[in-house]
Amino acid sequence: MIAARRVYDVRARVLAPQWLLVGHVRDLLSRVGLLDQLQLIRTWPANRRRAIRAQTFAATILPDVGDARELGPWRTYKLVPTHGDVAVLAAGPTTQPRRALIKIAETPAAAEGLECQRRALIALQSDERLGSWRSLIPRVLDAGEADGVAYVLEQRLPGMNLERVLGRSDVRERALQESAAAIGRLHVATAREVHVDHGMLERWVSEPARVVGDVLGQCRGRGDALAALGRLENQLRVTLGANPVAVSWVHGDYYPRNILAGPDGNVTGIVDWEFAHPQDLPALDVVTLLLTVRMWQRHQEFGQVVADLVTNPTWTASEARMLASAQSDVVGCSLGTEALVLLCWLRHAAAKFTRRTGFADHGLWMHANVHAVFAALAQGPTTLT
Repeated sequence: MIAARRVYDVRARVLAPQWLLVGHVRDLLSRVGLLDQLQLIRTWPANRRRAIRAQTFAATILPDVGDARELGPWRTYKLVPTHGDVAVLAAGPTTQPRRALIKIAETPAAAEGLECQRRALIALQSDERLGSWRSLIPRVLDAGEADGVAYVLEQRLPGMNLERVLGRSDVRERALQESAAAIGRLHVATAREVHVDHGMLERWVSEPARVVGDVLGQCRGRGDALAALGRLENQLRVTLGANPVAVSWVHGDYYPRNILAGPDGNVTGIVDWEFAHPQDLPALDVVTLLLTVRMWQRHQEFGQVVADLVTNPTWTASEARMLASAQSDVVGCSLGTEALVLLCWLRHAAAKFTRRTGFADHGLWMHANVHAVFAALAQGPTTLT
């Protein structure tokens, strides 16, 4: 149970007033559908340069790809939109133009993420316990480094990202349930009960807390924020260390754009496994899914969704069923929903800081995703139900 509730001087120290106004404007533009268009216009020049760099790099590696030699000359196609520091190009022979994706790291952190993803996919594809479930994850076709740039070539799976399917009210509920069930099959097949040790607590809680703390140390009002973070870290460690828990393979970033589905809502693929781990808390995948779907539905940032849950801890009947199933389907002690939500938020923020560029210096993002959560903890109820 989490109870990080102390006075947090929002107005003067952390929530800079200018970001309150900017945040309201941003939310309004998002709700009326203009934000995405404005972002496309703003980022078009950079994306154009990114596409040229990626196409040039891809041309140097495709002649040496094993599948390319077997199936004839390959070519690259359009740049696939992404939100990270990895450029993604569709590629394939002329007879199979949608066969593969080339993922090209643009930063050292992105290269580390690609390597984590490569290892996870190979391990999962080799795990006989998973049986036919493995058809939902891409095969690694090639990987390497050229001119100091890391890349991975992987199978391209069928389907559209889940956001597009969720836009249809007639299949929305089914698609969400199928997505939770699909990742649940991985959890059940690989779950086991463990006693949480120091190493697990460090990886699950303290390491992401240190990352967030390093960023908060550069913020105004850092004393209150760092104290609140320290209390949250300690309480999460106590909660997780109190009883045996279930661990399993998890995706680690299970949100709609990493889920592929058909028009009927059936899941056809699960992609982008850079945060996957064989020993993690399985319910976090479903919590991430539910939180990010709320983001999409409400046109809010992740931290805003978490802050709303802290101050107004309500779930729909469907969400509650999925949360209960995520914990009852595997062995081990169930954790409180509040602990899972806040742990999910802590690790989400840390991942943004370590694997992406620019977030720590983005005042609006920090306001909506970090400071808003500490403000909610200072005034919210004791538990999430």
